[in-house]
Amino acid sequence: MKSLTLPDMAKIRLPEPMMEHEIRLRAYDLYEQRGKVQGHALEDWLQSEAELTCRALVQDLNAAKM
Repeated sequence: MKSLTLPDMAKIRLPEPMMEHEIRLRAYDLYEQRGKVQGHALEDWLQSEAELTCRALVQDLNAAKM
């Protein structure tokens, strides 16, 4: 199986409207898990974006195997 390069991974995108909504929801979940402590919005957003991108990548890889 071919390894994905960083440029390959950068091409993986969720549909834009869904992506922003899902990131927002996940970031809020992280905020709540932290006890609603302020000051981590960017960290929460970036972590959420990374998680959702990774999930999309796994789904794409699984679909490619079929």
